[in-house]
Amino acid sequence: MRPFAGAITFVFWATAVSASDWRDTLSELLEDSEVPQSLSSDEYVSGIRQTLALGVQRAIERLGTEDGFWGDDAVRIPIPDDLELVEKAAERLRQDKYVERFHKTLNTAAEQAVPATAEVFAEAISSLQPADALELLRASQSSVTEYFRVNVSDELHERILPMVTEATDNAGLTRSYKKLLDRAGGFLGSFADLEDLDLDRYVTDQAIAGLFHYLAIEEQKLRDDPVARSTELLRAIFDDQL
Repeated sequence: MRPFAGAITFVFWATAVSASDWRDTLSELLEDSEVPQSLSSDEYVSGIRQTLALGVQRAIERLGTEDGFWGDDAVRIPIPDDLELVEKAAERLRQDKYVERFHKTLNTAAEQAVPATAEVFAEAISSLQPADALELLRASQSSVTEYFRVNVSDELHERILPMVTEATDNAGLTRSYKKLLDRAGGFLGSFADLEDLDLDRYVTDQAIAGLFHYLAIEEQKLRDDPVARSTELLRAIFDDQL
């Protein structure tokens, strides 16, 4: 992993990072400061970092909790298309509960792994260069989200895939998957091999997609709604530019 200047120390506990731990990772970036009459480039950098960090914090709070994915139609992780045959067979055999159990464990694994993304985001935020800050603010309505998508997507995959793997183990995803195959008819296993399907990577991809979905929403709120700007610096930055 490439080191970033000003990176913030982060500690993992068990399969998911506790609420206090991942919030600590972003807290330095969200500290308010005295806002001068005329904003300097340093204030703009701090303001953009706060924008980024606040969006991340709110997205993780929303998704990295029980039913964060499962209870949200916008980001609920669907059963993979490759398992459509298995899903329909199980339902025809009135084994719906095994379909739902498997479906929910996909989402539970994502919920447990999402807080681990805080460190990657914090490192990317800390590495933001002054020359880029004002451009991010003045660019398109989704420029902050796109900054993350371009700069951290690959590292997000690398960092949280092991966490997803551990979370899927704890959530019983493999057991649930095998039980689903059994209940759908053992012969279907040849059409849906677990190793070929790579459920851990599938959950990782879906978890990251959910994060970017809510990062975009939070960025829009910060741009459109003064109430969403929770620090003096954020209010000054956006009032100056909008």
